[in-house]
Amino acid sequence: MVSAEYHTAADRGRAGKLLTEYMEALAGEIDSRGGIIGHIKTSVEIRYVEMYSLTDRTVMKKESDLPELILYMAAIVFAVKEEELLSLVRDMFGDMDRQLHEN
Repeated sequence: MVSAEYHTAADRGRAGKLLTEYMEALAGEIDSRGGIIGHIKTSVEIRYVEMYSLTDRTVMKKESDLPELILYMAAIVFAVKEEELLSLVRDMFGDMDRQLHEN
């Protein structure tokens, strides 16, 4: 079993689409290595940040352009070493991060 956490600020629709693609690719990679998937689950926490401040009597409000996304993944996989699975999950989040933030 492997647990992982990934933080980013990104469009949630795009992130959800990429997450779906990458989780399916992860499943394919596990299968190609002879692994058996018990369960792979990712929950996404979405945070919007607003800041209110003042230096005199007028309050200024600032909002983040993109929400902060926190992804929590748990993968129960058999017949693949834990270190190998953790490497696959880290690579998945790294690739996803590059795609989310490329210009």
